[in-house]
Amino acid sequence: MSKIRKREDRVKLQRAEGGNTHHCCVPLCTAGGRFNKMLSFHCFPKDPELRAQWLMEIRRHGFTVTTSSRVCSRHFETGDIFVSSSGKRCLQPKVVPSLFHWNNFSKKTERPGVLEHRVKYETISGELDELRLQLGSYQSIQGLQRFATSPDDIRDYTSTFFELALNDSASQISNSDHLKADEKHWIT
Repeated sequence: MSKIRKREDRVKLQRAEGGNTHHCCVPLCTAGGRFNKMLSFHCFPKDPELRAQWLMEIRRHGFTVTTSSRVCSRHFETGDIFVSSSGKRCLQPKVVPSLFHWNNFSKKTERPGVLEHRVKYETISGELDELRLQLGSYQSIQGLQRFATSPDDIRDYTSTFFELALNDSASQISNSDHLKADEKHWIT
């Protein structure tokens, strides 16, 4: 009875039509052509320097490359693969696999060099100087020119300013009257 349950628990994948028996040799990659015909599998290059780069990128130090060793298309960028006139998916010349499980299938962005940092700094510094000059010109505008958008604005500003000045003067006069009265009181 337990043997029957084991057979029921198994998941059987359907073999893809036109699939192949290749599998990817990159660590942590479980891609195989048996059940996925959308992937293409690429042989290692014959050029020793390029082959060494491939081995370094896929992190298989001490790996012996055989005629059946393949790397699947998931590890190459879309621009690295082209379809030939016969319909076969091929790699561009001198391409190295760069997308892996350990880098979340994304390529590293290059750090900008010293020259690029300097150009960016000079650009920002120039923009900052221009903004400081512009701010200084805005601060030098005083009085009514600041509100010179319409005659109504000028009228409102002057009337408000006049009322404030008048109230301030009136309060100073009343304070001085109280002081004079207090002086007379203390003198007598």
